[in-house]
Amino acid sequence: MGRTAGIATGRAMGRTEGRVEGMNETIQTFVKDYQEEGLSKEAICQKLEKLFSIAPEAAGKYFAG
Repeated sequence: MGRTAGIATGRAMGRTEGRVEGMNETIQTFVKDYQEEGLSKEAICQKLEKLFSIAPEAAGKYFAG
């Protein structure tokens, strides 16, 4: 792989990582807000599944402890 191709690959990887990190931060913010509103863990997971098209197992990982 040449230098130019390496730079392009690195930029693409960085953008992807940034999008994933941004989505995770957004979901964590939603979870905190929904918890403050008194929603149950199950209700919050259902909302996350619907809003972000994530699997139930993935939705559960955004809860501490």
